Amino acid sequence: MKNLTEHINRLNEDLQFERYPREGSAVFYCRGAFALVSHRQLDELFAAIRDAEEKQIAIDMREVGHIDSTGVGTLAMCLKHAMAQKKRIILVTNDAVRRALVTAALDTIFVQADSVEAALERLATGR
Repeated sequence: MKNLTEHINRLNEDLQFERYPREGSAVFYCRGAFALVSHRQLDELFAAIRDAEEKQIAIDMREVGHIDSTGVGTLAMCLKHAMAQKKRIILVTNDAVRRALVTAALDTIFVQADSVEAALERLATGR
């Protein structure tokens, strides 16, 4: 029962994010719900990514407990604006995020990595 309660709490947890510059890139560490329940925070995250001066961005989503269509849509908007601004985005994903991207048929569009270090390496090398 404890695991179920913890899972439900993670689903309803507001999104929190922090931005850190690293090696010429911007890294956004996200935790909580990437979902409609966090629409204000998703809007703030989108604005922060859109307005970032760095051309290379990693979004660390390993601590995202839940992602729904609102969260996937926000990622798609981030990618669209990044491409228009000639920026690169790499997602550091977990199983829940990967499943959501596969379900939305976006898993082949987003570049993904298993760690921030791997994402930064890919950004640095252009791969």
